[in-house]
Order: sequence, then structure tokens, then C-alpha cells
Amino acid sequence: MPALLGAFAAAALKHARWADVIHANWLGAGIAGAPAHLAGRKPLVLTLRGDDAYNIHAGGLWRVTGRFVFSQCAAVTAVSENMSSLVQPYLPPRCGPVIVPTFGVDTGRFRPPDAAERAARGGGAGGLFVGNILRAKGVDVLLRALAACRGDWETFHFVGAGPDTEAMGALARRLDLGDRVEWAGRQPGREVAAWMRSADFLVLPSLSEGRPNVVLEAMASGLAVVASRVGGVPHLIDDGRTGLIVEPGDVAGLAAAIARVGRDADLRSALGRQARRHIEDNDLTWDRTAEEFEVIFRRVTRR
Repeated sequence: MPALLGAFAAAALKHARWADVIHANWLGAGIAGAPAHLAGRKPLVLTLRGDDAYNIHAGGLWRVTGRFVFSQCAAVTAVSENMSSLVQPYLPPRCGPVIVPTFGVDTGRFRPPDAAERAARGGGAGGLFVGNILRAKGVDVLLRALAACRGDWETFHFVGAGPDTEAMGALARRLDLGDRVEWAGRQPGREVAAWMRSADFLVLPSLSEGRPNVVLEAMASGLAVVASRVGGVPHLIDDGRTGLIVEPGDVAGLAAAIARVGRDADLRSALGRQARRHIEDNDLTWDRTAEEFEVIFRRVTRR
């Protein structure tokens, strides 16, 4: 980690010379960006994305580091209101309140399937997980839930990679999920969008999250979403209308939710349709995100 942060900081110093603003996504990036700010006096904007905010709140070295990075920031943003409230007490007064911009999604890339794509899905309910293959993402909980309701879904695809991939594959074999589970590995963004158009529902069983983009991407794709009640998820999903929310780590509850969307094509369709409408009605797009960050960047460069 020290070597990684050192290389990261050196790259930031090199490239910050031509920049007007340094935008650090995640506290680790803020640690790397702080020397570039100090060397060039370019305003530093930090975005907290998930575990970094929770770790600062928990205390210890993360809080000490967070306070240092905050002291160098012209503005601090967070991806959800709950994260904002966790870190606000540790910001110096000159930073002002933590800003929570609208974080949207590429609604052109992530879209509902057309008629041909819908027909290619075939029969049966196909589920999808997109993310790092980690126990913290609840992958083991998901596999046990799939085993508990194996009669209610046809196939399930895991798109992503991570250090627990081998262990999760072994667990799937022990649970006798067999060929109905596919491990597709890490995929580029355009392929992820295609995977979403070919699926019937997405499951995010994480034990902790910030404001997961994958939920917004699935909603924009017109997918029924089942996700755990962590981080900013309850702010994204209206339970029962634009998706289903379950308690984190609850195998039985997750299995029941998967069974609901797996058995009921009308429910899947309604959830997905209402989810896409929610994205459109609230303008949860990349354009809006860019516009709001432009306002932040212009404000800090005028100081």
C-alpha cells in the first residue's frame, strides 16, 4: 500500500501541473492528491464513495488520515446523505457542509432491451450479480439463497472477479448449483450493459455499500432489482415499487425475494418499468452529474 500510494501521488503531482482542479474519488485518492494540492496550490475536491466514510466514522488511523485530507480540501462531496452525516463532524469549518450531488447513470448505454433482445432471453428467469466477488458483497449469502429457492430461477450469472472467486465457486459446487451458475469474470462497461439487457433480475446482497452504481445501472436497464438494506440503497429503491429490499445477511429473506421475482414475470416487468421511469423522472443521468460537479469546480476555482 505505501508503494501504491507513493506511485499514485507521483502521478498526481505530474498531471496536476496542467489542471485547474484536483478531483479525488475515494479517501485513498485524496491522500495521493493532497501533495499535488500542496505543491501547486490547485484546489482539491474529495468525493467519499463508501467504506472510506464508514472507516473515518469508526475512528483510528482512518480518522486521522481523513482529517488531514479534509484540511487540504476546498470541498468534500459524498455519494449519499448517510455518508455525509457520518463525516460532517470531522470537516474543518472552511469546507462547509458535505455536498451530496446527484450521481446518475449513462442512460444511453444502460437501457431496457429492445424486442429482439427481449425475445433472445428465452424462457425461465435469469438472474445477475455484477460486482467484486467478495464475502463483503454477500456472494456467499446469495449462493445459499439461490440453493434455497433453486426451483424459482433458471440460470444465474456472476459478472466480476475478486479474491474470493475460487472459494465462492467451491461453495456453489458444494450447494449443487451446478451448470445453472456461470462465473463470467470481469467485463468492460459495454459488456456489463449487454449482460443487464439479457437478464431478468439483478441481485446485490452486499453487507455494506455507499451508493452502488450497479443498482442505478440495473434500474436504467429496466431490471427488477433485489438489494440489501445497506448504505444508500434505501434512497435508490422504493421497496415494492421500483425493486425489493431485504436485510443484509438474511439468507431466508433473500431467497424469498428471489423466489418472488423469479416466479412472477408480471412483477419483474412492473418493477423494471417503474425503475426506469424513476431514473427518467428524477433525471438521474451523467449529464446532470457533470453539471452539478461543474458548479462545484467553478466555485472552488474562484476562491
